[in-house]
Amino acid sequence: MKNEKYVVFKADDWAYFMEQEGSMLSIAEPPQPLDDAVVIRTQDMFAAAGLSAYAHNIRLAMELWRGDGQYAPSSILDLRDTADYFMDCSREAEDRLARGDCKLPD
Repeated sequence: MKNEKYVVFKADDWAYFMEQEGSMLSIAEPPQPLDDAVVIRTQDMFAAAGLSAYAHNIRLAMELWRGDGQYAPSSILDLRDTADYFMDCSREAEDRLARGDCKLPD
Protein backbone atom coordinates (compact mmCIF):
# COMPACT_ATOMS: atom_id res chain seq x y z
CA MET A 1 0.00 0.00 0.00
CA LYS A 2 1.55 3.29 -1.09
CA ASN A 3 -0.53 5.74 0.90
CA GLU A 4 -0.62 4.99 4.60
CA LYS A 5 -2.90 7.85 5.63
CA TYR A 6 -6.11 6.55 4.05
CA VAL A 7 -7.43 3.23 2.81
CA VAL A 8 -10.12 3.38 0.14
CA PHE A 9 -12.57 0.68 -0.87
CA LYS A 10 -15.39 0.74 -3.37
CA ALA A 11 -18.61 0.70 -1.37
CA ASP A 12 -19.81 -2.56 -2.97
CA ASP A 13 -16.48 -4.26 -2.24
CA TRP A 14 -16.58 -3.12 1.39
CA ALA A 15 -20.16 -4.35 1.83
CA TYR A 16 -19.25 -7.73 0.32
CA PHE A 17 -16.17 -8.01 2.53
CA MET A 18 -18.17 -7.23 5.65
CA GLU A 19 -20.79 -9.83 4.65
CA GLN A 20 -18.15 -12.51 4.09
CA GLU A 21 -15.48 -11.67 6.65
CA GLY A 22 -17.08 -9.16 8.99
CA SER A 23 -18.26 -11.70 11.51
CA MET A 24 -14.69 -12.98 11.87
CA LEU A 25 -13.30 -9.54 12.63
CA SER A 26 -13.18 -8.10 16.09
CA ILE A 27 -13.91 -4.49 15.23
CA ALA A 28 -14.89 -2.50 18.28
CA GLU A 29 -16.27 0.26 16.09
CA PRO A 30 -16.54 -0.05 12.32
CA PRO A 31 -14.71 2.63 10.33
CA GLN A 32 -16.80 5.65 9.49
CA PRO A 33 -16.92 7.02 5.94
CA LEU A 34 -15.47 10.46 5.30
CA ASP A 35 -18.13 12.74 3.89
CA ASP A 36 -15.61 15.22 2.47
CA ALA A 37 -13.30 12.82 0.65
CA VAL A 38 -12.81 12.73 -3.10
CA VAL A 39 -11.08 9.88 -4.93
CA ILE A 40 -9.20 10.52 -8.16
CA ARG A 41 -7.74 7.29 -9.50
CA THR A 42 -4.54 7.43 -11.54
CA GLN A 43 -6.23 5.16 -14.09
CA ASP A 44 -8.69 7.98 -14.85
CA MET A 45 -7.70 9.54 -18.18
CA PHE A 46 -8.20 13.04 -16.75
CA ALA A 47 -6.34 12.43 -13.48
CA ALA A 48 -2.90 13.68 -14.54
CA ALA A 49 -4.15 17.18 -15.37
CA GLY A 50 -6.31 17.46 -12.26
CA LEU A 51 -3.62 16.22 -9.88
CA SER A 52 -0.98 18.42 -11.49
CA ALA A 53 -3.20 21.48 -11.19
CA TYR A 54 -3.84 20.70 -7.52
CA ALA A 55 -0.11 20.33 -6.81
CA HIS A 56 0.66 23.59 -8.65
CA ASN A 57 -2.05 25.44 -6.73
CA ILE A 58 -0.51 24.29 -3.45
CA ARG A 59 2.91 25.48 -4.62
CA LEU A 60 1.49 28.83 -5.71
CA ALA A 61 -0.12 29.29 -2.29
CA MET A 62 3.21 28.46 -0.65
CA GLU A 63 4.91 31.21 -2.65
CA LEU A 64 2.21 33.75 -1.85
CA TRP A 65 2.19 32.88 1.86
CA ARG A 66 5.95 32.73 2.24
CA GLY A 67 6.37 36.44 2.83
CA ASP A 68 2.98 37.21 4.27
CA GLY A 69 3.73 36.01 7.83
CA GLN A 70 0.24 34.56 8.32
CA TYR A 71 1.44 30.95 8.37
CA ALA A 72 4.42 29.49 10.21
CA PRO A 73 7.34 28.51 7.97
CA SER A 74 7.00 24.90 9.19
CA SER A 75 3.38 24.81 7.98
CA ILE A 76 4.47 26.03 4.57
CA LEU A 77 7.20 23.37 4.43
CA ASP A 78 4.62 20.72 5.34
CA LEU A 79 2.69 21.82 2.27
CA ARG A 80 5.73 21.08 0.11
CA ASP A 81 5.40 17.40 1.00
CA THR A 82 1.71 17.52 0.11
CA ALA A 83 2.41 19.22 -3.23
CA ASP A 84 5.15 16.69 -3.99
CA TYR A 85 2.81 13.81 -3.18
CA PHE A 86 0.15 15.04 -5.61
CA MET A 87 2.76 15.79 -8.29
CA ASP A 88 4.05 12.21 -7.95
CA CYS A 89 0.47 10.97 -8.36
CA SER A 90 0.13 13.16 -11.44
CA ARG A 91 3.28 11.64 -12.94
CA GLU A 92 1.98 8.15 -12.24
CA ALA A 93 -1.26 9.06 -14.02
CA GLU A 94 0.73 10.51 -16.96
CA ASP A 95 2.71 7.28 -17.23
CA ARG A 96 -0.48 5.23 -17.24
CA LEU A 97 -1.95 7.49 -19.93
CA ALA A 98 1.19 7.11 -22.06
CA ARG A 99 0.97 3.29 -21.75
CA GLY A 100 -2.71 3.34 -22.67
CA ASP A 101 -3.52 1.94 -19.23
CA CYS A 102 -6.32 4.38 -18.50
CA LYS A 103 -10.07 4.68 -18.81
CA LEU A 104 -12.93 7.10 -18.47
CA PRO A 105 -13.87 7.85 -14.86
CA ASP A 106 -16.59 5.68 -13.38
